[in-house]
Amino acid sequence: MAVDAGLQVLNSIVGLNDTQAHLGSFALTTGVNKAIFFATQALEIVEYGVNIQTNTSANALVLTVTIAPKFGGTFVAPTMAAGVVITCTGPSAGLTAGQNLCKRTRIPVPRGALISIDATTGVAAGSGVIYCLAYPTGETVTDTNDVVSTT
Repeated sequence: MAVDAGLQVLNSIVGLNDTQAHLGSFALTTGVNKAIFFATQALEIVEYGVNIQTNTSANALVLTVTIAPKFGGTFVAPTMAAGVVITCTGPSAGLTAGQNLCKRTRIPVPRGALISIDATTGVAAGSGVIYCLAYPTGETVTDTNDVVSTT
């Protein structure tokens, strides 16, 4: 099956995880770069969110997406049509283990870009696995990052 055959699931699991606790141990406190993903090809993010491992405290978790065009680039919010909201906001009562907080959207990402999920409003307690669901856009060359072989 080709890499661009369909849906890609990007999970925030890094390294070797030997327990359930390690698997979902991303703290959901306020901060940038709670999870970072690399786009090996041009993508369109259709959903992102977090699977909750430990209960969050009673305030609304707010996640946002920022994108850097390449390694060493600056992370900025993607440019979207006026009125399009890409913020993922949880309930003020908090979230319980096993719940999934998600935002369905359509965010274009060029090949070679880095995708960051940030907690613009975090929670005092709680952890989970941050993820993105994305489809390839079919684009093969981007102006910014690709160097096409001449031989």
